[in-house]
Amino acid sequence: MSILLNLVSQFSDNKQENIATLALYSILDRSKHAVDGFRDFLIKQFDWRTPIYELVIQERQAGCGQPDLMGRGRARENVLFVELKFWAGLTINQPNAYIEALASGGLLLVVAPSARKSELWSKLRCQLGDHTAEPKQTIAHVGDKVLALTSGLELIDALLNSTRDCDSDAYSDLCQLRALWGKFDDPEFPIITVDELDNRRLPNLVMGLHALPDKIAQEVSVRPNAELIRRKELTRGCFEGAELRVGLLKGWVTYSPQNWKAYGQSPIWFETNRAQFEEGENWERTRTVFANWAGMTAGPLRAETVPDWKAIGVPLRVKPNATESEILRDMSDQLGKLSEEVSSV
Repeated sequence: MSILLNLVSQFSDNKQENIATLALYSILDRSKHAVDGFRDFLIKQFDWRTPIYELVIQERQAGCGQPDLMGRGRARENVLFVELKFWAGLTINQPNAYIEALASGGLLLVVAPSARKSELWSKLRCQLGDHTAEPKQTIAHVGDKVLALTSGLELIDALLNSTRDCDSDAYSDLCQLRALWGKFDDPEFPIITVDELDNRRLPNLVMGLHALPDKIAQEVSVRPNAELIRRKELTRGCFEGAELRVGLLKGWVTYSPQNWKAYGQSPIWFETNRAQFEEGENWERTRTVFANWAGMTAGPLRAETVPDWKAIGVPLRVKPNATESEILRDMSDQLGKLSEEVSSV
């Protein structure tokens, strides 16, 4: 384990993000070769060629908050904002106010762990009002400005290549920074502490989340125009999710750790697909409502793009600091609201 990673691991996630920002700025501020590699990276990845004359760290801007890094043009205008996002959510200013604060031709570059790119790109596009199917490229043109997303390791590897043979100090520092980013870029199996293994709250939480969708479906089934179609039995007497109908809304309420990891927001999702509907009109209504729902909540929208949005899902918010009965009522209300939206389209 690198010394930087060892030290930084003692801090909370938001402080680790700030330390990573300071480390990246320090390297770019001291190394011409790292800056050259950074510019080459922006050209190769995003075809962005605007000259940068000065880099500034975390300077508050009127009307848009405090970007992590800023690049200024010849007239000291803001041509580049770089925002590092480990696992924190978007602020109210991101990305719209940041993009508005950029000069013509400016770039907002968001840097995140690889495991978070899909979820974060979906949120960024929702904030921009774009709820279409997921594009393959993480770059969007907003007027004459650019929004782009990359992973921390992609960026750092480009800087390593530019400093390897010509700047040993910067290269050594980048190796340390890469070890830190690697912790967040590859969280396939998180480190479990002894305290966590002995803490019975963790298994209770996992078991409770597994059982929640089936309980939600039973709670919803007592609503007018609702029907519990079938329960998904995981093992004998143990259920994980259920298929239900609420008005014109049909689909599965399910516990999905895969979606939770990919998109954040919630472990409980409502998912449906084209095969659920005999009439194409109700399917079109459902697609429209799910896209609008994602936009209103600034949440993710999981869509299978081939062919023609064959499957689609949205998260159901888990009410924090609430009892199980309160959570069940709240999720029943969310599904009721979704059903009302489908009927009103």
